[in-house]
Amino acid sequence: MSKEYYTNFKSIISELTNQAKGLRGDISSYKQKIDKSANTVEVENKLKQDLKNFKESLDKLDEAYLTRNIPGNMPEATLDQRQKEIKKIKNDYEEINKQFQELNSDKYSFKGKITEDYRNKEELKGLSTGELMQLQENKLKEQDDQIDDIVVDVKKGTVLANNLTHEVNDQSKKIEQVNEDMDMVDNRMKKLTKRFQNYVKNSSYCCLCSFFFLEAVIFGVLVWIYADVVKD
Repeated sequence: MSKEYYTNFKSIISELTNQAKGLRGDISSYKQKIDKSANTVEVENKLKQDLKNFKESLDKLDEAYLTRNIPGNMPEATLDQRQKEIKKIKNDYEEINKQFQELNSDKYSFKGKITEDYRNKEELKGLSTGELMQLQENKLKEQDDQIDDIVVDVKKGTVLANNLTHEVNDQSKKIEQVNEDMDMVDNRMKKLTKRFQNYVKNSSYCCLCSFFFLEAVIFGVLVWIYADVVKD
């Protein structure tokens, strides 16, 4: 472990304190830009990098003052005082980082990236902004998949409707054909009835029997034709 953490402790603490102060100022500037809907990319990226560097420096200092790493000749009172100062810096970092994460959450929620109030949802607490954005992208993808399924169903319904329309048209044509055939059969029956009436007036009983037989045959043929037309 580097000796500077013990020999230059005050200067290291002073530097970390100044960095924390600068981070708070950047957090305030970041919030103002969000409130004004201004471009926040630059200040957001700077905050991410500065917070990362701050945490790395703080972790190294904290590790240097773990019980297993401290020099054996350091007085107990000095160690206790320095550990308290390190803890205060750590609390400052946690507070600043929390403010940054909350600002990011509000920013992306306002822009529609996250449309639900996830901060009160237990399963979403502790997720980073990137993880929350990925979660939202997954939800949007699920919605897109559902829309695709709906489109497919609509297309299937359109095809079915077209097929039914063609089927109805075909049935209409068949019904029209059957009606025409019925009219034709009706006209023939009227002609046969008239011919029969005229024939009765001028024919003998034997001839009438023959005529009845012939008419029955003709009628049977007509019925067979009509049944065949309806079947088609």
